[in-house]
Amino acid sequence: MKDYVRHTSIIAAAIAAPLLLLSAPSGRASIPAVTGVIYGCYNNTNGSTRIIDNTTTSCKNGESTIQWNQTGPAGPQGPAGPTGPQGATGPQGVTGPQGATGPQGVAGPAGADGTSTVYIREKDGYGIPARDIRTPEVLNSLNLPAGSYLMTATITAFNGDPDLQTLDCVLDQTGTAEHLRMFGATNGQITIITALILTGAGTITLTCGGFHIIPIRTVITAMPVGAISAQ
Repeated sequence: MKDYVRHTSIIAAAIAAPLLLLSAPSGRASIPAVTGVIYGCYNNTNGSTRIIDNTTTSCKNGESTIQWNQTGPAGPQGPAGPTGPQGATGPQGVTGPQGATGPQGVAGPAGADGTSTVYIREKDGYGIPARDIRTPEVLNSLNLPAGSYLMTATITAFNGDPDLQTLDCVLDQTGTAEHLRMFGATNGQITIITALILTGAGTITLTCGGFHIIPIRTVITAMPVGAISAQ
């Protein structure tokens, strides 16, 4: 009878062992959870803590569920690193297209009037008793610096002969001449207008002559100009 009981117990144990293997969970515990959270149970009495797999285990009576993230909080930002070395200069870029022309600016204020020097010399009172200039002679002269000028020469004279006489005048250095037929015992006037270009300083002279012609007054004027255009 005893032998029968013993054999029966061995058979039962042999049958139970595979059943226990079949009932055991086949997967490994998921700690931490797939979300990265770690779960645990806190004993409210003695303060002990145990880590659990919340997918298969729950806290017991007298325990409280606690959880924490496996990843700690971000630390403070570290100090800036030293400045790196200067990089090499890149290649020259292509030239961009020409920009559009900007609008016309407003006109500026008018500038101050310029100044110029006008050269002039008057001469009269040829002496008493009056003398005629039957032999041509220089009656007036004007010293000028180099430059371009508009020249004017004027002579007022008297014909001391009762007959018709001729007054001849030339503005030397220009070659411009004028002639005037004068009735007897009358005054007459000649005006010479011409252009002159001096490459260096020089003296301009007015030469006149006429039988029984008596000079009264002469004037030579030189006005500087920017350019001379002969037409």
